[in-house]
Amino acid sequence: MRKQLVALIALGMTLIPAGAAQAQYGFGVIAGVSRSAFTGAGSTDVPWRTSALAGALVEIPTDQILSLRMELYVATKGSPQVRTGLGDGLRQDALKLAYLQLPVLVQLQTPVAVPLRSRTFFGVSSAVPVRCKVANQSCSGVDHFRLVSYDFGLLFGAEIDFRGLGIGARYEAGMTSVLPAATGGEVRNGTLAFTVRYTWAR
Repeated sequence: MRKQLVALIALGMTLIPAGAAQAQYGFGVIAGVSRSAFTGAGSTDVPWRTSALAGALVEIPTDQILSLRMELYVATKGSPQVRTGLGDGLRQDALKLAYLQLPVLVQLQTPVAVPLRSRTFFGVSSAVPVRCKVANQSCSGVDHFRLVSYDFGLLFGAEIDFRGLGIGARYEAGMTSVLPAATGGEVRNGTLAFTVRYTWAR
């Protein structure tokens, strides 16, 4: 997975023409509120959780319309209730997750000359868990419960930008089964987020 991510970033850098070195790079911060849920055959009766994200981003322009956008943020996910245990030991507990996310996105936007700009973006998001708690104890201490060590998904969204301030919405569709077989089937992360971003041009 790491090799694929490095290759994707390297490919994006090769698509940037030499003239882009003179363009204004963007550096910014991003935060948002999200609805984190699970998808897949094992997600039945698993309720969604109100969660959050916060971090930073960089935009590397190729021209006035197209740019490469990379983000790094912490996103909380999970569910107020998820099944843990097997057989007679089956029970329902709160699941609290936190991931370090690295989306690599292609961004399309209206030209710089327009004050109110629209942006759309799409790409992939890789993530590693940095916290996992079940009923306020570490997941590693719960029998028959295992969270995979990475997550991978597709991400797309849109923003309205005015002088560096952007308000947007995005959806991340997880492609990795992240929870154990005790949940009764494949369980993937799915997150709908509403974000606020501010970018400074260099």
